[in-house]
This record gives sequence, structure tokens and C-alpha cells, in this order.
Amino acid sequence: MGIASIPGLLKRGEMYYYRRVIMPRELAAVIGKTEIVVSLKTRDLAVAIERIEIEKKKADVLIANAKKIAASPEQAALAWKRNKLGEDMRSRLQWERNDDTLVPSGLGAAASRWALAE
Repeated sequence: MGIASIPGLLKRGEMYYYRRVIMPRELAAVIGKTEIVVSLKTRDLAVAIERIEIEKKKADVLIANAKKIAASPEQAALAWKRNKLGEDMRSRLQWERNDDTLVPSGLGAAASRWALAE
């Protein structure tokens, strides 16, 4: 059995991944993404085939829950709002507070000295 015959199985470099596009598209707004991509954390095709079944079931549950939410306009709006607030929070958490200056957390002390020098 080859990789092309297994729906959702993707190989990047040496690692295997599970990929599923969120359909119908209105569910993407509820879920917060247009596709699901999960590393199967293996380089072995036989292990990837076993693990992909687990990821398919997880994706099915996620999509089924999204369909229930999308059936209610109020719930869909609330899910969209939560996703947007989550994106905003993740964006804000990339910055750290340092001496009354916001510095990108990946830049560390060098950026702090630069910001203070201005």
C-alpha cells in the first residue's frame, strides 16, 4: 500500500503528517482554521498508517462539534469571537514587558538595550 492510496497521509521530508481540509468552509470560521495538519511523529509508514486512524477520529469529532455550533447562529458568532480573541492573545503573548518597553520575546536583552538607547 503506497502513500498515495491513503487519504490524508502526507510526507514532508522524512516525517509523516495527517492533513484534512475543513469542509464545508463555514465550519472553518467555527474551528478557526481551514485545514488540520498534525504530525504523526514517525518516519515509518506502517506506524503512520496506525496513527492516522486516531487523527481521523479526532478530526471527525472536531468537525461534528463544529457542525453543532454552526447550526446555531449565536453559537457560531460566539465561536468566531473566541477564535479572534485567542489569536489576539497569542499575538500579545509574543511580546514581553521590559522596563516600560514592549520587546519581542525572541530578541531578548539585545532588543531591550536597543529600545532603551532610543
